Amino acid sequence: MIKLPTAKKIAPAPKKVPAKPSLPPPSSNAVLTLQRTASAQGHTIGTLILALEGKNIFTCHTLELPWRANIFRISCIPPGVYSVRKRTSLRFGPHLALVHVPGRGGILIHAGNTVQDSKGCILVGAAWAMQKETAAPYLLQSAATLARLLALLPARCVLHVLAAPVA
Repeated sequence: MIKLPTAKKIAPAPKKVPAKPSLPPPSSNAVLTLQRTASAQGHTIGTLILALEGKNIFTCHTLELPWRANIFRISCIPPGVYSVRKRTSLRFGPHLALVHVPGRGGILIHAGNTVQDSKGCILVGAAWAMQKETAAPYLLQSAATLARLLALLPARCVLHVLAAPVA
């Protein structure tokens, strides 16, 4: 009988210490809220607020067409909740596109100064001023305001459009 050398005892493999779970990537819980503050014969003004993770981080002013029963190219969009995505076009450059607006298409958030720059879209700016000749509001620093907003937003977010208070 052949004697085999006795096997050395091998220590059990050390228990693997579970790695600390990695934190999930930062959430893109970006929510835009458009609070329309006043609507007149020729325009609707409001405030757009960007909240990330429930904290308001950006505010600007808005200018839209007045409410005219959601008629294409002459009315602002109805209050509601809309999906928004970043987009770029030759005409408007970088901007935001609203998805699935009832009865409408091509609704954007883009730069512009007067309601004549909108065909139902939402214009953004740093402040309002009034035109001397017409007493109509116009937006200041619109392109810069849009650029700041786009820099803060993820590729997609949600927009809550709230109706102007009834006087």
